[in-house]
Amino acid sequence: MKKGFTLIELMAVIIILAVIALIITPIVNNSIADSKIGSNARSVEAHIKNIESAITEEAFNSGNNLKMYDGGDITGLTLPAKDKIVCDSYVIENGMVEKATNCTNPSWDMSFNYDETKGTSLVK
Repeated sequence: MKKGFTLIELMAVIIILAVIALIITPIVNNSIADSKIGSNARSVEAHIKNIESAITEEAFNSGNNLKMYDGGDITGLTLPAKDKIVCDSYVIENGMVEKATNCTNPSWDMSFNYDETKGTSLVK
């Protein structure tokens, strides 16, 4: 008598593995998507900190005060070359970014709003 698995037993194992894969795949995909959103949101927050640092540096080097950029015009600020994030508008008060709207990166298919009091949120 030979020892081994029957065709039915092998098919049962394959079916069980297929069901497990069907259950796990959406969970993994959702986890990856959530991680991407979280990572991009942290990138927007880093962009905001880059702007605030550039405002502070400009004020220090030029002798101007921090209110120079109040209103949101960041023209003339030098941001790090790696910072590819662009926002449609900024609300800046006393050198601090209070709000930024529709912040995106050319490699993203999503955009974010930043609010100092509420944090960064995905624009749906």
